Amino acid sequence: MARARILLVQNDPVAARVVAVLFETWGYEVETARNASEARAALSKGLPAAIVTDVEPPALDGLQLTRFLKSDPATRAVPIIGIHAVDRAAEKAALEAGCIGCVGKPLDAHRLLALLRVLVPAS
Repeated sequence: MARARILLVQNDPVAARVVAVLFETWGYEVETARNASEARAALSKGLPAAIVTDVEPPALDGLQLTRFLKSDPATRAVPIIGIHAVDRAAEKAALEAGCIGCVGKPLDAHRLLALLRVLVPAS
């Protein structure tokens, strides 16, 4: 049985690797993108089960990426989880942009796993 694919948008390669290992340990397949341009390229190959994005990567930030994806009928249904510095304003902005949930930094792995398990059961 194929594992559910998660697209992780994270500009910090160390953070991306740590989160990718967590996702793989939890039973997900992970594809990473460093920015919104790479995320769009990854989406052109097929839709993931969910997207987890830092809400402030460079080039086109995660909020803009989320708004873009939620405005496109082809990607609107893909659930997006935002990762942000622990900040009420950042969380509110991410939810308003279309994220279905948010997880603060330093990464709350238990909350992230709980959100993922509700949205996308691992195979």
